[in-house]
Amino acid sequence: MDRGTKGEFIKTRSELARTRAEISETNQKMDSEFIKTNQKMDSGFEKVDERLNKIDKGFENLATMIKAGFDNVVTKDQLKEELTVELNKHRLKTQDFIEDKIADLKGELVLLTRGVDNKLFCMVDKLGQKKILGKGDTDKLASMESFPRTVA
Repeated sequence: MDRGTKGEFIKTRSELARTRAEISETNQKMDSEFIKTNQKMDSGFEKVDERLNKIDKGFENLATMIKAGFDNVVTKDQLKEELTVELNKHRLKTQDFIEDKIADLKGELVLLTRGVDNKLFCMVDKLGQKKILGKGDTDKLASMESFPRTVA
C-alpha cells in the first residue's frame, strides 16, 4: 500500500470511529428521550385510566339511581287494579251518602204529608160536624188519606 492510500485509510478509519461514536451517542440520546416520552405517555394513560374509572363509577351511580327510581313503578295492570279498588271504595261511600240523603228526604216528606193529612182530617171532621158532609162521606175521606185512620 502506498503512503497516500494508507493515510487516507487511517483517516477514513478514524472518521468511521468518530461516526460510530456519534451514532452511539445519538442512539443513547434517542433511547433516553424515548424512555422519557414513554414515561410521559404512561403517566398520561394512568390519568386517562383514572378519569375513565371515575366516569365508570358515575355511570354505576346513575344506573343505581335510575333502577331505584323504577323500583316503585307499577305496571299498567297493577295501576288499573288499584284504581278499580279505589273507585269501588268511593262508589260505596257515594252510595251510602246518597242513601242517607234519600232516607232524610223520605223522613221530611213523611212529616210534611202527615201535616197535610192532619189538616185534611181536621177539615173533613169540621165539615162533618157542620153537617156539610154526611157520615159516609167523612168516613170515606178519612180512609183515603195517606195515613188512613179508622173512625170510631
